[in-house]
This record gives sequence, structure tokens and C-alpha cells, in this order.
Amino acid sequence: MRISLKTIAAFLLLAASSKDVSVADEVLDLDIRIGNVMPYTGELAAFGTIGRAEAAYFDMINAEGGINGRKVKFISYDDGADPVATREQTAKLVESDHVLLMFGSLGTPQNLAVRPYLNARKIPQLFIASGDEEWSHPKSFPWTLGFPPTYRSEGRIYANYIQASYPERRIAVLWQNDQFGRDLFRGLQEGLGDWARMIVSDVAVEGTEKSLDMQVDQLQSSGAEIVLLDVAPAMAAKALRRMNDIGWHPVLLLDNASA
Repeated sequence: MRISLKTIAAFLLLAASSKDVSVADEVLDLDIRIGNVMPYTGELAAFGTIGRAEAAYFDMINAEGGINGRKVKFISYDDGADPVATREQTAKLVESDHVLLMFGSLGTPQNLAVRPYLNARKIPQLFIASGDEEWSHPKSFPWTLGFPPTYRSEGRIYANYIQASYPERRIAVLWQNDQFGRDLFRGLQEGLGDWARMIVSDVAVEGTEKSLDMQVDQLQSSGAEIVLLDVAPAMAAKALRRMNDIGWHPVLLLDNASA
């Protein structure tokens, strides 16, 4: 999905005008402060690219004159994908940096950790970089808005593609043993329906595994012709390297998180 500059600007202006601001008016006159938290370090550091891309996008907006003459100040902190650090950094953004909203922060447990805090303070939590179904509770958390399709829906998309392009082919799934991996795998099974019988092997892995050689070898031995990598980027890289090393080249489906 592509969002235009005008759409982004409209959301930002709406958020700025709807918030009960307690900071000095002269601060708000200078810039539009937007907060963000990303794992620039740690196991999920590959996702830090999202934060850098968001920063570049707001730099472009500023270079084109800002929003109604006001510049965007995008403040992004590292949480290492640790929900405890997410709470600390988010509180800093809200209470010290006086951001008007949070934009595009990554992760399900991280954003769940700060959702009650942000909603209690009426700080918009917009375009969360997570496909969890938890972001669709407007009555309970009206200040929270997701962005990508749910992981469960993503799994259904792959199922539809397999049914249309590779009917009756044997399927193997390497899935991450957390909410993200489970939801996507469940969507794949639901989307396949009766064809779920074609899943001849599925292997769960932890996000901290140092090697996936045994797991990939297990998938290959199943005789699968299609492989879905339902894992985070670091895990996908390990699996792809092993597949190349053993000369195994099935039809490969790579989840959105790693693509």
C-alpha cells in the first residue's frame, strides 16, 4: 500500500489538532513533533531500515516546505525490540520531547506495552509496523491504528497463491514460534482449507536460533516442493543460506516481514 504525502499530512494535522496539548504554544509553532521507536540494535536490527526510511520521508516533506509551513521533527529512539525499553523511550518522547503522536513504531509486544499509556494520554499511536489483530479495537483503544494487513490475512494470501499457481504441491513451513509466526501459519492453514493436507512438514523455530541447518534439512527431507519462510529477517537469511548450501531450490515464499 502506498500513502501519498497529502494523506500523511492530513493525518498529522488531524492528530495535532485533536490532541489536548499541554506544552507551550511557541513550541508547537516551531515544528510538528513525531515520535517513533525502532530496534536499531539487537536481533531485529534489520527492521531499523523502516525507521531510517520514515526519517528520510519526513526529510523530503520538510525539503518541500513542510506541512502548512511547519517542519516535521521526527524523533526516533532505539528500543532493541525490548518492551521494557519501548516503555521507557515512549515515555521520554511524550514527557520530555513533547511529541504530538507516535508514528510507525515496530513490533507487536513493544506496541502492546505502550498502548494503554498512549491511549490514556490521548496520544495517537498511528500506522503501527505490525500485522497483529490487536490493533483493531477502536472502542477500547480509539487512539491506536495499525497499518499492514494482519499476519493471518497474509497467510491466507499465500494460500490463495499456492492454490492458484501450484495446486496439489507438497508444502513445508518454517515458522517463528511467537504471535507473528503462529498467526501467519494459522492464516495459511485456514486459507488452504482441505488442501492443508498438502503441508507435509512444519517446523517452529525460536527467534534467537544460532543455526537453522537441522530445521532446513528436516524440511527438505519431507519432499516438499514449496517452502514458506514465516520468520523474521535474520532467521530467513540463515534458512536461505542453508538452502543454497545444500542445493535445495523449491518454490520459495518469503513473508512480508523478511521480503
